[in-house]
Amino acid sequence: MRKRKEFIVTNSITDIHCHILPNMDDGAKDVEISVKMAQMALEEGINRIIATPHFEPDVKNIEDFIAKRAGAISHLTSELEARGIEINILPGAEVYLTPSLLELDRIERLCLGNTRYMLVEIPFMSVPIWMDQILYSLQLKGVIPVLAHPERNMKLITKPQILDNLVDRGLMLQINASSFCNGIDRELKGFMRYVMKNQMVHFLATDAHGTGSRPPKIQESIEIIADTYGRDIVEYMLENAREIGEI
Repeated sequence: MRKRKEFIVTNSITDIHCHILPNMDDGAKDVEISVKMAQMALEEGINRIIATPHFEPDVKNIEDFIAKRAGAISHLTSELEARGIEINILPGAEVYLTPSLLELDRIERLCLGNTRYMLVEIPFMSVPIWMDQILYSLQLKGVIPVLAHPERNMKLITKPQILDNLVDRGLMLQINASSFCNGIDRELKGFMRYVMKNQMVHFLATDAHGTGSRPPKIQESIEIIADTYGRDIVEYMLENAREIGEI
C-alpha cells in the first residue's frame, strides 16, 4: 500500500475554497469553530486558506462585505497567532454569478487573494441562459472565473459537455475534495470521470463549512485521485492553488 505522504509535501497545500471566517455566512458560526477548522486543516497538510464567504450581488452591499470580511480575517488571524497555529488566511469570496455582478465597482476585491481569479457559483438546479455572456464579460474586465463545485449542479452532472466550450474559452473548474470520496452516486461518478479524463479540472479544494459534515479534509481525495488518475494530475491541481496563494 502506498503511503499518503508520497503524494504531497506536508504543510504545502493551499485551500482556495473554505468558509472558515466566523459569523460571515453558513460556515463557521464563531471563532472557536474557525480555530478548530484551522487545526484540522493543518493536520491535512493545508498551511494556507483563502477564506471564501458567500457574496450575493443582489443581496449584499460590496463595501459592507469587504469591511466585514477584513474584520473577520483580522480577528481570526489574531486568535491563531495567540494559540501558535501557523496557518495563513487570505481574503476571497464565493461569488454568486448574476448579471448585477458586472455593475459593481472594483469587483477585483472579490477575487482570490491578490489575484484576478474569482471563485463563482451558479444555481444547483440549472445553468442560467446568461451564464456564458456573464463569464465572457468578466474576462473582458480582466477577471479569470473559477467555477466552484460544478459537480453539485444537477444539469451539469447529466450534461458535462456543457462545460467543454466554456473551459476552452478560459473558464477554470474547482472540484470539492469530498466529491472524489466513497459514497457518491453513479451520476456524480460519471461526471467526475468525464471532467477528469478530459483534463478539465484545475483546482481541488475543501469547501469546508465546519468540523462536522463538511470539514477541511483533503488527504483522502488526494489518495483516490492519485490512484485513479495519476500523481501528475494531483500535483497539477495543488500547484495551481499554491500559485494563487503566493501571488
